[in-house]
Amino acid sequence: MFSSNHNLGAFVKIFHRGQDNDPWRKSPDIDIDPAVSIAAAQNLKHLASAHLGPNLLDIQIISNLQNYPHLKDLTIHGIDPEFYIWNNAPTSLRSLK
Repeated sequence: MFSSNHNLGAFVKIFHRGQDNDPWRKSPDIDIDPAVSIAAAQNLKHLASAHLGPNLLDIQIISNLQNYPHLKDLTIHGIDPEFYIWNNAPTSLRSLK
């Protein structure tokens, strides 16, 4: 939905995902094209708050934090900070948990 309609994605300000019943999470029953996840992340440009986890859409957002100038509060679960290489670009974050 957010991947094909950039206008709809622009209205999303808060993006908090549940950890258990998340359809974007990789599972044997769900096969989501990576291009869909990347396009959805690119269309969520006005995020102010996000709770993200270990899936392609969320990793795309985390990898490009500098592209989300309104994102102030970010909570990440299920990603090992030692495994992930963070970008050194400045961001608008005020809270990272």
